[in-house]
Amino acid sequence: MSNNTLFETLNPPQRLLMGPGPINAYPRVHQALSTALIGQYDPVMTGT
Repeated sequence: MSNNTLFETLNPPQRLLMGPGPINAYPRVHQALSTALIGQYDPVMTGT
């Protein structure tokens, strides 16, 4: 059984947070936080 069958994609509805706590982040921030991490010596990072 693969992980794809164990967990479905979570697509919660958009909500406007109006409290004093956390605020809504821009969609670009959500996209950046959900991408894979790369190491400091990765060729993409070092440009080599």
